[in-house]
Amino acid sequence: MKTINIKKLTLTAIFAAIAVVGSTFRVSVFGSKAAPIQHLINVLSAIILGPWWALAGAFIASFIRNISGLGTFQD
Repeated sequence: MKTINIKKLTLTAIFAAIAVVGSTFRVSVFGSKAAPIQHLINVLSAIILGPWWALAGAFIASFIRNISGLGTFQD
């Protein structure tokens, strides 16, 4: 049975929360809303945590953004 790395799990949740809050700062690029803070957080989490944890954090952040109406899915 694999053990869950609590430190990486916690950092992933923190990075996802920062990405969602930071997505309120948007830049309009050719009709879409780009969130540069979220992309910065995704890159930092990939460097610090690794690709799979960064993928999970990016998915969680984008899911929350789309559900709450902050993302470009509803535009």
